[in-house]
Amino acid sequence: MSKVEIRDDQREALERIAEARGERDLSQLVQEVLDQFLAGGELDQFSVHDERERMARIRALQGSISDEDAEEMLAIVQELREHWR
Repeated sequence: MSKVEIRDDQREALERIAEARGERDLSQLVQEVLDQFLAGGELDQFSVHDERERMARIRALQGSISDEDAEEMLAIVQELREHWR
């Protein structure tokens, strides 16, 4: 058994999903989400150990987002940070 800290908004979203599924707690839902995440190879993005490779991947993304989208995302991030605990 493990205890993991999550944000209140994340817990509330998980609780809504569990309630819609008729589940009384979050355990089964969280286990399913983690299983899907781990099975999908999603951790590959965190396993880059070579700094040159990581920087090449970052540079490859340059220009993939329009200036307008980037400004909108920045505004959203700044607003979220204002309300961060």
